[in-house]
Amino acid sequence: MKNFILYPDITGGNLKYTRTANQTLLLTYNFNNDLLTNDMLGFYKLAYANIYNVNTIIANINNIADASTLQKNRFLADAYCIRALEHFDLARVFAQSYGYTADASHPSVVIRNVLLPLITPPGNPNTCKELFDQVTKDLDSAILLYPNSVNIFTLGDSRTYFSIDAAKALQSRVALYKNDWNKVVSLCTEIISSNKYPLISNSNYVNSWNGQTISSESIFELAYGNRTGGALGDYYNTASTTAQLASTNDLLNLFAASDVRGTALHVTATVNSFNYSISKKYQGINTTANSI
Repeated sequence: MKNFILYPDITGGNLKYTRTANQTLLLTYNFNNDLLTNDMLGFYKLAYANIYNVNTIIANINNIADASTLQKNRFLADAYCIRALEHFDLARVFAQSYGYTADASHPSVVIRNVLLPLITPPGNPNTCKELFDQVTKDLDSAILLYPNSVNIFTLGDSRTYFSIDAAKALQSRVALYKNDWNKVVSLCTEIISSNKYPLISNSNYVNSWNGQTISSESIFELAYGNRTGGALGDYYNTASTTAQLASTNDLLNLFAASDVRGTALHVTATVNSFNYSISKKYQGINTTANSI
């Protein structure tokens, strides 16, 4: 997950290195990934492992003897959302964008929408249109199931689990990548007008990244884990020798002086006699660094 969060900022020119050795995602930074040596190979394998797991649930849902129909519907809805999200994220990393060809017929990634043995050869990639159609179908299935289901988890914040709002928000993101503006506006308006996810004020924005409180803005947020090393904050922690990523001037120059995401959300650190602006979002190497 760490690499997936870093990937778009490194490829998009938002981040630069503060050191010259042990640089994470260096192949990605230099656009040197290939089939055998790829910074994102671990993400690729984990995503398909997760897809295999949810396919196992979907294929065997009727064999569950100690759950009601409403509980099974929630299992299915969550599984469809996870499968949709994993396929969507895989396509965003390993394929060209939806509009790369006029009819989205260019290769994307392999769709796994049925349970197959683990040793099954990967096969040929599906087209981008086929991939997005599958993602949309899974989310449509989930959105139909959620109203006819009950909660099956009770621990933690409800926004760390999928929900009908999370499915609709993800569906709007998929539509955004397809330039389906009417669907984007319709789904987003429905969620925004519910007033269930108030925006954080400017004065509270920087501090909202500290601690382990789920953001009021979050529709779906990954739950915090108890991790004291190897967290996302390792890359940004100015008090640690692991700090290595700073915001580029190209990014910083986009923010107006009054924009809280600019100077207020950055700290200046001197590394090897050079000053860098490092994001405060992920400061620290403990459990406070895991807000995604």
